Amino acid sequence: MAKIALLNAEAAKNIKSLIAETTDNVTQGNLTMVNELAGSSDVLKPRVEELQKRTGKFRLIEGTPAARVAEEAALRPEKQRQRVKTSVLRDQENYWYSF
Repeated sequence: MAKIALLNAEAAKNIKSLIAETTDNVTQGNLTMVNELAGSSDVLKPRVEELQKRTGKFRLIEGTPAARVAEEAALRPEKQRQRVKTSVLRDQENYWYSF
C-alpha cells in the first residue's frame, strides 16, 4: 500500500512538472508571436500612412454604388475598428483592434 502511495505521489509530481513545462512553452510561443505581430504593425504603419496620403485626394461620385457603401459604413461606428489595450504591451503604443 505504501508503495502505491509513493508511486502516486511521484506520478503527480511528474504530471505537475509536465504541465508547468508545457505552460511555459506555450506562453513563450505566444509572447514570440505577439512580438512578431507588433513588429509587423510597426513596419506596416508608415506604408498605410503613405497610401492614405496618396489616395486621400480621390473622392467617390455621389449616388454611385461605391459611394452608398461608403456612406453606410460611415453610419455604423460600432463596425469600425477600435483600439484596445492589451495586457502584454501595457504602456506601449499598439495597433491591436477589436472587430
